[in-house]
Amino acid sequence: LYPIPLTGPFLYLTAAVAFNDAVVCDLFNLTGQRVAGVTVQPAGTMLEIPVPSTLPSGTYVLRIRCGNIDFSKLIIK
Repeated sequence: LYPIPLTGPFLYLTAAVAFNDAVVCDLFNLTGQRVAGVTVQPAGTMLEIPVPSTLPSGTYVLRIRCGNIDFSKLIIK
């Protein structure tokens, strides 16, 4: 997952294997409030996740779900 810290309008995720389904991405602040969410159609093993330009600087948790895959990563903007 890159770039960290976030410097542009997208986060990029490269997976070891191709995604087979749409990927649901949710962004939460550190109090657990969902601040953004999007469903992304992957391009092979690459995922481009748009991040709202109105999102204030800070630390967030990105949750990514696709089929039986469900994981979270800390994001700094």
